[in-house]
Amino acid sequence: MFRNMRDFLKDESGATFMEYGIIAGLVSLVVITALRTLSVTLTDMLAFLQATLDGIFS
Repeated sequence: MFRNMRDFLKDESGATFMEYGIIAGLVSLVVITALRTLSVTLTDMLAFLQATLDGIFS
């Protein structure tokens, strides 16, 4: 009984999948944050461009 428990606790075969899952989660979090930041910046830039062009052509 104790031998089986000890063998189970020493088994590290599933650790790699867990590490890849954590890395994938962190990468996706960084990508989502970057895209949200860029979308706000892009929206502001396009609004400024539209206002400038409206001022020139009106």
